[in-house]
Amino acid sequence: MRSILRQLSADSRYVLVGFPTSVLAFVLLVAGGALGLGTALLGVGLPILAATLRVARGFAATERALAPIVLGHTLGTPRHRSAAASDRGFRSVITPLTCPQSWMDVAHGILRFPLAVVTFVLVVVWWAVALAGVTYPAYAWIVHGIPGNHGLVELLGYGDSLGLAVLAHTGIGILFAATLPIVVRGAALVQASLAQGFLAPLPPLAPEGTPNPEPAPQGPGTTLT
Repeated sequence: MRSILRQLSADSRYVLVGFPTSVLAFVLLVAGGALGLGTALLGVGLPILAATLRVARGFAATERALAPIVLGHTLGTPRHRSAAASDRGFRSVITPLTCPQSWMDVAHGILRFPLAVVTFVLVVVWWAVALAGVTYPAYAWIVHGIPGNHGLVELLGYGDSLGLAVLAHTGIGILFAATLPIVVRGAALVQASLAQGFLAPLPPLAPEGTPNPEPAPQGPGTTLT
């Protein structure tokens, strides 16, 4: 039970903290990308795009530090391409544009935003309904006494009985509380899996001329399709 609560706390923190971070990342990356592309012909667009990639790098580093509490393992630290010793001036400034991992960081920052919105809303709603329902007996008499208030039970046509309202709301709260660890875990894994796909180090490319591995021998009676 303690481990379930610990994981629930970690997953909730990951989703809730990740939402404002994803909003900020989305705004900066989209604005920087649009400004850089729009001014590329004027000569200042490429440095702006390079700066945007460096911003994406920072957000990606933050995500790599947070994702392990959900995944249970680190994502690893990829090597971002840096300027060569012979690069000077403008060429060294735009070096991030030639770094594949930097573009992966940008893609993650943009694609994460819609996922973060959905998972954030889902987690907040599930927590709110669970807490409101489980604690409903403590404040039911206040809600029931508000003039003109029509509770869920009354709207469903079962009268305005306080006892029935308590049973219904508490039952719903218990249901949401029981499924809360599963829902929050799923929401956190969706975001963390996206991070694993985009932010983990890219596998090294095989050198040119490396022969392809031989296909596995076919067993007797098998045919190629």
